[in-house]
Amino acid sequence: MGFALSVLSIGSLFSGFLLKDAFVGIGSSFWGNSIYKQDIHTIGLDFEFIPLVAKNLPLFLSIFGIILGMTLNKWLNLYQTKLNTNNYKTHLKVSYPQTYVTSVWFFFHKWYFDYIYNYYIGYTILQYSYNVFYKLIDKGFIEILSLQGLSTLSYKLSSQVSRSQLGTIYNLSSFLFLGLISLFVILLAV
Repeated sequence: MGFALSVLSIGSLFSGFLLKDAFVGIGSSFWGNSIYKQDIHTIGLDFEFIPLVAKNLPLFLSIFGIILGMTLNKWLNLYQTKLNTNNYKTHLKVSYPQTYVTSVWFFFHKWYFDYIYNYYIGYTILQYSYNVFYKLIDKGFIEILSLQGLSTLSYKLSSQVSRSQLGTIYNLSSFLFLGLISLFVILLAV
């Protein structure tokens, strides 16, 4: 499956590169007038006529960065294996200050950008989101003011009313009379 997908991806890359002018090139009528542009908004047309070196500069710099990263990674891995031998570690501790050892260690572990980002930014945002949005808003205000809050309130009120209920006839009739009066007041208010 991987082989078939790689063949298809190579074909799609080359066909997209070769046929891009037919779909989105200058003077192409493929889209017709589906997206109308006034003539004053054709500043994007100027980008078609910049030099080819400027167009391909991001590609060349990306390839250079990839090659530089692979080379530095290979070189630093070789240097780290030399550092890991006991003989060289004692020499390094004796002859170099601790700041040098720390900076070399920092570069060996690919600068810990993902750790720094996850710990200081991502973890902080997650903790804030959990404590404020989930605990305070979702579990707090929404549950208190929603149907669950109303059901909890009605349960507490009904349990208090049932505790005050003695079971005698005059007590039952007084609760019935108070309920009818409150219903009548609510209907008149609406």
